[in-house]
Amino acid sequence: MSAVRRAAGGRTAFVVGLALVLVVGFYLLARPSGSDTPLDPRSTSPTGTKALVLLLEEQGAEVDLSDDVPATGEADVVLLLQDTLEEGQRDDLLRYVEAGGRVVVADERSPLTPLVTGTPDLFGGGVIEPGTCTIDTLASLGDLLVPFASTYEVSSEGDTTSCFGDDESAFVVSTEVGRGVLVGIAGPAGLTNELLGESDNAPFAASLLAPQPGTTVRFLAPPSAGSGLASMGEAQEADELLDPGLVRAMVQLGVAFLFFAVWRAIRLGKPVEEPQPVQVEGSELVAAVGRLLQQNRTPQASADLLRYDLRRTLEDRIGVPADAPAEVAVQMVVERTGFTADAVRPALDPTEVQDDAGLVEVAHSIEVIRAEVLHGRHP
Repeated sequence: MSAVRRAAGGRTAFVVGLALVLVVGFYLLARPSGSDTPLDPRSTSPTGTKALVLLLEEQGAEVDLSDDVPATGEADVVLLLQDTLEEGQRDDLLRYVEAGGRVVVADERSPLTPLVTGTPDLFGGGVIEPGTCTIDTLASLGDLLVPFASTYEVSSEGDTTSCFGDDESAFVVSTEVGRGVLVGIAGPAGLTNELLGESDNAPFAASLLAPQPGTTVRFLAPPSAGSGLASMGEAQEADELLDPGLVRAMVQLGVAFLFFAVWRAIRLGKPVEEPQPVQVEGSELVAAVGRLLQQNRTPQASADLLRYDLRRTLEDRIGVPADAPAEVAVQMVVERTGFTADAVRPALDPTEVQDDAGLVEVAHSIEVIRAEVLHGRHP
């Protein structure tokens, strides 16, 4: 009894320990992972911009993430979602524009954008109508949904175009700088994962950043988001496209199933010994002989049928011709099985069978030969 109690106590301790490990695992898996930085191109949170990256790649653009200002010709479009650049980097970016580059700045507080006019509309729902639009790639778009958006002052000079506003202020202002173009967007909210699918936000982003396939777009990210990261334009693994919450849920379901399987696999007690049925030697033979007697009514007909079936088996298995004389067949079987001629002869010699005892002798000899031929074992 004490041994049984010790075994039961050991199983209980094992189950409790496993449960504690699983609880800790669930806690670690449930913690948020990945970047939740607003406007981070790697983040799948509502305020991230991973959806914008995927949208541009679907349009045929090549997207990368870096904290370095590209050299001339290294990127077709540079997107600055949040201006945290140092003065030296800002100067490099302006030189990139003057050399023929195209830069889109979505931070209305950036020194690179025009002056902000007025204050954000806090009660208008964030809907921005196209209004007056002199930017060709945006002229066919409908409303945008950008909460708390501002507007830029539209310059009267001939090198400035605008859209989503009027002649004095607009949500988008494009200015020629040297041989390049500097575009200001007065609010990045419409480019986030949460709002990119609303109204014409997605067509707006695609038309402004990747108007044609093959465009190279660089997300100019702060060092904390971009340092040491590989190009986001390369093929991505499937698990990188899944939401981290979905991945954690799948892992938790797998761990729960493992716990259930381990719980069900625990045996509560010793194995129960059950009596096994006794295999009676020749029981199948007895039944077969009985069926033959019932069908044919005579021992001789049953014996002939059994011998004929054995001849076919010997021909298929060890090459004894079915029409070979009895003595020749007996000799071949003796040579190839190791049985004595007396043990083999009743099965192959077409002697007359007078009664049931003779039929049983013939059937037993046939069964011994068949077992050796079919299974390779002696009786």
